[in-house]
Amino acid sequence: MDSSKRVFLFDLDGTLTEARKPASSSLGPILRDLSKIGRIVIVTGSDYSFIEEQLNSAWCYVPCSTVVLMPCNGTKKYVWNKAGFNSSFVLEKELSMKGALGDEAYRKLVNYILKRQVKFIEKSEIAINCSGRFISYRGSMINWSPLGRDGCTQARESFISYDDKNLYRKKEIKKMKRFVNSMGIPVKISYGGDTSFDIFPLGWDKTLALKEIDNEEVYFFGDRCKPGGNDYEIYEAVKKTGGFAYHVDSPEETMDILLKIIQENK
Repeated sequence: MDSSKRVFLFDLDGTLTEARKPASSSLGPILRDLSKIGRIVIVTGSDYSFIEEQLNSAWCYVPCSTVVLMPCNGTKKYVWNKAGFNSSFVLEKELSMKGALGDEAYRKLVNYILKRQVKFIEKSEIAINCSGRFISYRGSMINWSPLGRDGCTQARESFISYDDKNLYRKKEIKKMKRFVNSMGIPVKISYGGDTSFDIFPLGWDKTLALKEIDNEEVYFFGDRCKPGGNDYEIYEAVKKTGGFAYHVDSPEETMDILLKIIQENK
């Protein structure tokens, strides 16, 4: 197949890299070879700064003109601007959550999250590990991290263990859904990686990235493809439209699959 008719869509954390960690040294050469057989689109709940931080080592291998970055669940789009030594990814377009919801609904939503954050700090046995920076407004979505976005690896592991044991996030999502439904606030709530929640207007999930695809064969890779995960909607949509959707458990599994695809297309 002509490489111009193939596109590879990737989640970031847990799929291309370990959560909040730099990419493996093996990833850059793999993405370089993959770019020869199709376009690369990275669609993640994280904001652009996290993509840059985690994949910075890969860009020296990849012709960036073949890459599109779609952070914040695909509500922002960054494309490569070639300008000599000043070449970089630049924001081409974005959606506004505040604009979509209106000031009053947005205020009620943030007020509710803050109250639940205080409750977590007061009641949780791991509150001592909280690092601050609990709510990140990313223009098109809210990321709520009860632990705090600046938590160290050990703190993150303590939260993951706490969440697994107490089903904390599952219970909080049910409570938040009851609240937004009672207030008539049209948002979707999903798991954001291993330690947070992603909250965004209805329909603003990762399927937005599919609107950037024009008559191409689609390959999607994600690690949160079960109901409630922020890869679920796009994973199901790609399958329904006849594309290839891979639910992976680690970056290593992703790279193994990619190596097979590359080998098959030599």
